[in-house]
Amino acid sequence: MTGQETHPMPDQGDYHKAKRDLLRLGVERGYLRTSEIREKMPAPHLGIAELELFFFALEALGIRVVEDVTKKEGEAVGQ
Repeated sequence: MTGQETHPMPDQGDYHKAKRDLLRLGVERGYLRTSEIREKMPAPHLGIAELELFFFALEALGIRVVEDVTKKEGEAVGQ
C-alpha cells in the first residue's frame, strides 16, 4: 500500500440524497455541524467549487454552520 487512504466513490443518487438530507436538517434546526457535513460529503469526492456552492445554498437558506466545539464532554454546540 502507498500509505494513501482510498475512499470508494459514492453512488450519485446516494450523494445527492445526502445533500438534500443535510439541507432539510439544516432548515429544521437552523444550523449544521461541520462533522455532519464532513460525514455526508467526504472531501476526497467533493471539489472546492461544489463545496462553495453547497455553503452558498446554506447561507441563502439561513442555515448556520457551527464547529464541533463542546461545551461539556459529549454536548456539542447547538444542542
